[in-house]
Amino acid sequence: MISRKGFKLQTLIYKINSQLSNKKLNPQSLQFYTSDLIREELLKIQLIQTVLSDAIHWMVEIITTLNQKFIMREIDKYIRIQVSKKGTQR
Repeated sequence: MISRKGFKLQTLIYKINSQLSNKKLNPQSLQFYTSDLIREELLKIQLIQTVLSDAIHWMVEIITTLNQKFIMREIDKYIRIQVSKKGTQR
């Protein structure tokens, strides 16, 4: 089975070969064409990394907020229980 990176590389090679076979590229412009394709792929990867980083940041914020709310509810329950125990002891 081909990995995702392997598939991307195969796609890139296919694009280059098809351009060469269609004679749209001469060997001198091949370097510029491959550089553009690689740069394009790197920009996509950077964009994905940025989006994932932002998503992870917001997930941490949400989890932290939920944990704080849960802890406050538990403390509130504990205080109510303690107050009701003291009320029944008197």
